[in-house]
Parts: sequence; structure tokens; C-alpha cells
Amino acid sequence: MKIPIYKPKTAVKEVVDLFIANNRVARKKEIQFYKNQKTLGEAIKAAALSENLNGKRHSHQRRIPFLVLHDASEKLLAKQNKLKGCCNFDQLFGIIEKTVGNIYGIGELTVYDITNRIGSFLGLRPEYIYLHAGTRVGCTEIVFT
Repeated sequence: MKIPIYKPKTAVKEVVDLFIANNRVARKKEIQFYKNQKTLGEAIKAAALSENLNGKRHSHQRRIPFLVLHDASEKLLAKQNKLKGCCNFDQLFGIIEKTVGNIYGIGELTVYDITNRIGSFLGLRPEYIYLHAGTRVGCTEIVFT
């Protein structure tokens, strides 16, 4: 009896296709929300406070206390000129990670999300796949088992 071999590429493609089908429209609206902020300062504040286009907090950051997000916002606003000078998403990510990644309550996902939001305003999109927390563990299990 022949046992089918697990094909990670097929599984990944299926997951990506499903994500696109279910999330593309909402993601485009979210990107547009940050892109349409009047100033970089407003984009930083909305991004760090995890505000969405409805004025509510993004689900990824719903459990982070407001004061923690406010602290991140203040620290990033102080780095506005550095953020404005970024040439690519990876450089932006590095500055944001260094600036707020050590704040208690700010994890890898929040650093990525803030970077993605500010990147939308600056026209900087990720060129690589960033894996954090559970996705990194899941991907490692798929690729290396």
C-alpha cells in the first residue's frame, strides 16, 4: 500500500489561498487607513495604539494595556526622523524592534504589526516572511519533520 507523502508546499499554498480569499479586502482597507493618515506622527500614534479604521483596537493587541501601547507610541514618536529615513521594511522593523521591543507587554507580533502599519504610511512593504511566536514553531515543525 502506498502512503501519500505530506507536501508542505501544497499545504502552504492552500493556507495562503484561503487567507487571501478570506482577508484580502479587509487587509487592503486596513493598509489604506494607515496610508491615509495626514502625518507620519498620526500614523505612528494610530499604529502604536493599535487603532483600526473603526477607532477600535486591533484584535492582536486587545489584551495589551493602553498605557503600554501609549508608552510605545511616545517612544516611536521620538524616533520619527529615523523612521522617516528608512529605505525598506526590514530597516523600519529593526528600528521599531529596538525602540519598543523591550517594553514589557510588547511582543514580537506587536512589533511586526506596528511596523506593518507605519510601513503602510511610508510605502514600505515586507519583502520577506516574518515568523514570530506560534507561527515560527508551526513552520519549523512543518519544514523540519
